[in-house]
Amino acid sequence: MKIGKPKGQDDSEQDNATAKQVAVVRGQNSVFVLPFDPSSMAEFLPQVLDRVNGEDDAIQLLVLTADSESAIAVARGIRDSGDRSLRTVPITGIPRAMRLLAANQPQVVAGASTAILGLIRSSALKLESIKGVVIAWADDIIASEDIIALESIMAEVPREAARTIVASRTTTAVETLIERYARRAGRAGVEPAGESGGASMSFVTVSNSSRSSSLRRLLDHVNPELASIYVRSDAAKAEVEDLLGALGYGGADGSISVANRAPPKPEATVVLYELPASRTELRAATGPDQPAIFAFVRPSQLPALRLLAGRGTVTALTLPGPTESAAKSEDALRGKLRHLLSEGVPARELLTLEPLLSEFDGIEIAAAALKLLLSSGEPAPQPPAAEARTQSDAPVSMVRIFVSIGKTDGVSPGDLVGGITAECGISSTKIGKIEIRERHALVEIASDVVEAVVGSVTGIMIRGRRIIAKIDSGIPREAERSGRDGGRDSRPRSRDAGARERGNSTPSREAQPRDREGRPGGRDARSRDRDSRPRDSGPPRRDRDVKQSGSYAGKRSPGGPRSSAPPSRQRSDRESGGRGRPRG
Repeated sequence: MKIGKPKGQDDSEQDNATAKQVAVVRGQNSVFVLPFDPSSMAEFLPQVLDRVNGEDDAIQLLVLTADSESAIAVARGIRDSGDRSLRTVPITGIPRAMRLLAANQPQVVAGASTAILGLIRSSALKLESIKGVVIAWADDIIASEDIIALESIMAEVPREAARTIVASRTTTAVETLIERYARRAGRAGVEPAGESGGASMSFVTVSNSSRSSSLRRLLDHVNPELASIYVRSDAAKAEVEDLLGALGYGGADGSISVANRAPPKPEATVVLYELPASRTELRAATGPDQPAIFAFVRPSQLPALRLLAGRGTVTALTLPGPTESAAKSEDALRGKLRHLLSEGVPARELLTLEPLLSEFDGIEIAAAALKLLLSSGEPAPQPPAAEARTQSDAPVSMVRIFVSIGKTDGVSPGDLVGGITAECGISSTKIGKIEIRERHALVEIASDVVEAVVGSVTGIMIRGRRIIAKIDSGIPREAERSGRDGGRDSRPRSRDAGARERGNSTPSREAQPRDREGRPGGRDARSRDRDSRPRDSGPPRRDRDVKQSGSYAGKRSPGGPRSSAPPSRQRSDRESGGRGRPRG
């Protein structure tokens, strides 16, 4: 984009334009009403840059924009302004800007108001040498709620610095800003408020990068026999001519032409590749009797387009392409869902969704489930083939697991199915019969995933209770509530306890204690051995008493050693010893 004399403009027109600019500059402060477009910078940048001395290493021009993208567009416009080599720094990030400002002092700084204010407060940017300030575009800055930062910056600007305000439309807020910072400013590009007439047109929303592809789609959609494409800059003209040459237009075929600020051919469809700067320029670009007018605009340019159209109607045009592809995809998805519903309502999925019906409407649940499916990256449900149905009908081995939650906890089959499928990531077809009892539940799980289900489900919360899952062995348990009671019955059981649970109250012969000779023994047998043993057999009692210690150790008495056996046992031993000893 070159800023300067537009191509095709004669010297008299250039003189008139210069006179108009001089008239604006004489008031020091200037106001321009221009569409928010890079090509519109050619209307105000030349006179603003005249105040900048390229040999002076100081910041002389400050451009306040609504965002970083606008600051980059201003920097490109200054770079393409001609042979001038002004150093310009667009502020897109404070740390990078601080480094650039310290390394090489520029003459022009452009950036959003908040970023500029941050540099001023950090003393990285000083405004003592500023000769001019540009607020572009003022209505966008007001809409971005950066007006407080702008006011703080303007308080630091020297009083003698010239102010230039650019806006796409004049609103009450913009007029207040002009009255405050550019009072009695000369104005350019302002149409009379009571002008009659207007131009009706359709607009296509584009971005700077998609403008060329949108033109190709518009030509395919409209297919005009005769068309004129309006541009305002040399860069846009080169871009359009390159596209038309690639599409096969050119040479003897003059049906599509490029008009660089020139009137179109009679009865030609007009495409405004760039927005005109004023209604006068719009009337010159569209002509008196054009069959259709299409304008390419960015979303932020819609207010300026409606202002240019005046009393004409402005309607949106949606080009085919991504929208049609999305519509076809949605139709295909609806067809798959319709086929799935025609085969019967899935029972397991109904159990999962049934508890939500008390809180949400059915269509809301279906929409949320569809969004969850599409966001998970899994393919949409496909119509099952005959082979797939045959394989799904094959019997699957199921294993029953025990879950420590039951009717007393208010659990339902849907709660169990939802918890298992959500935690383990398995399909509901892997879940079989569910039997809910008073204090636990039994769930059939496919054998190929049962181990993973038991490991994943144990510890999760269902109905506010942390559950325990394990493979059910089919043996009645009295201790199934161990997970609920903290594991008080989870101790390993002895062989005798297992025998008693199986209905045999007498311990097995293998489980009975035996003595050294293999005879059944126990406490009674050991007592009989002690009673039948001779008194003088075994080690001396005194030695045993000496070796014992603790609270039950034998204690000496003045009359000799005292037996550690209970008094009743001592008397029994004396009596039996007296009877068994021979007399004489």
